Amino acid sequence: MAPLKSIRTWAAFVFILAVPPVTLAQTPARLEQAAAAGDAEAQYQLAALYRTGKNSAKDDALAFKWMKAAAEKGHKKAQFNLGTMYLAGRGVGSDVAAGQAWLRKAAAQGHEEATRLLLETQTVIAKPPGPVAAEPGKLKGVAPTPAKPVAVVAPPPDAGRPAILDAAVRGQTDAIKALVGAGRSVGVTDEAGNSALALAAMAGKPAAMTVLIQAGAKLDAQNEAGETALILAASKGHGEAVALLLTKGAAQNIVDRKGADALTRALRGCHAAAAKPLIGAMNPAGRQPSHLLTAAAACPGEVVSQMTANGWPAGSIDSTGRTALWVAADRGNLPAVTALLAARADPAIADRDGQTPLLRALENRHREIGLKLIAIEKDINRQTSAGNTALILAAGSGSTELVKGLLAANAQINVKNKLGNTALMIAARDGHADLAKLLVTAGADRGLRNQRREQAADVAMAAGHSAIQDLLR
Repeated sequence: MAPLKSIRTWAAFVFILAVPPVTLAQTPARLEQAAAAGDAEAQYQLAALYRTGKNSAKDDALAFKWMKAAAEKGHKKAQFNLGTMYLAGRGVGSDVAAGQAWLRKAAAQGHEEATRLLLETQTVIAKPPGPVAAEPGKLKGVAPTPAKPVAVVAPPPDAGRPAILDAAVRGQTDAIKALVGAGRSVGVTDEAGNSALALAAMAGKPAAMTVLIQAGAKLDAQNEAGETALILAASKGHGEAVALLLTKGAAQNIVDRKGADALTRALRGCHAAAAKPLIGAMNPAGRQPSHLLTAAAACPGEVVSQMTANGWPAGSIDSTGRTALWVAADRGNLPAVTALLAARADPAIADRDGQTPLLRALENRHREIGLKLIAIEKDINRQTSAGNTALILAAGSGSTELVKGLLAANAQINVKNKLGNTALMIAARDGHADLAKLLVTAGADRGLRNQRREQAADVAMAAGHSAIQDLLR
């Protein structure tokens, strides 16, 4: 696109300037009250609220009303913004002369951006490209009403935060085209190192992203935190933005300063819409075990299934010996457990503390996962480093369903943990009378003693469970 100053044919384009920031620490109601009382700053801030829609319904007409009220009181910033509203036709009909008049007022008070915009503003008289047909109902041969002048407003030179960054955040494609045409660079960044493309990606504005990429924006530029546009889009869950960047060739293997790539960031937030295109496009070298473990923690089963179907081993394991199945059982993520088992994840793999997925699920009292894993557990009497078996842990949960399932799977009933406590002692300690009765009926030895020389009845008495104590005498 050629610079706007070189345009010599008719055009119709207005660049909408950045909305003024709202800084006055008042509620909209209090601003309304102060503005109605004639406070120029309150009128300006209220106009900004209505312009952005922040804390109020977006209303260009009300924004214009209060901006004009503040401008008429001599508020410099309001005069500048009122000028831009006239030029852009926001909240009022487009009026180049009025817009320039208010810009001059602001410039006279030392508003540098108003001065610059005045220099950049030009008016072009639109000339129809061909004969204009007479309007219906008009006499033939009568000249049509002359076309109104159309304002072509070039964006002001960058001042403070570059205007192209504001346009990118808002997804203003026409504004971006105008800025690029006026010579603005798509490579400028904000104070955090974010480019226009990065900001558009983070805001989920694919149309704006397309314009920026066509203008030469670097796909893999990193901000101060090492984040690319792809990482930022993924972390916010913007699936369409992620898919666009991948289509354009954005690199997936780049990591931020903390070592996380785009897929990791998407999975941490369980953003399925962003994760799915990344999973599908990931090359074998980029598939990390940590990806699947992150997904197993809380992501939907469909995401986990997609990963295992696309090459992530169901038995992915971390440095502590924890598998994806272990993580899913630990977090109580039943859909992920189901998906991993369907992908043939091995439930027998324990972490370095000797905890299998089943033991971890029972320790955290995830009943449904426990029942699912009991049915396929090969070593039902396996003990953790603390000596706890699945039956001891189930006794602490108070679930008769789990205990019955374990007994049916031939769990040894009188095994002691490192403190010498049996499943019966744990049930007695925690006040689970039904479980205590069930265990006694199944053959639990009431005469066994723990390291403190306590029998199950003594444990019940110490915990204040007299009914269980009587049962165990």
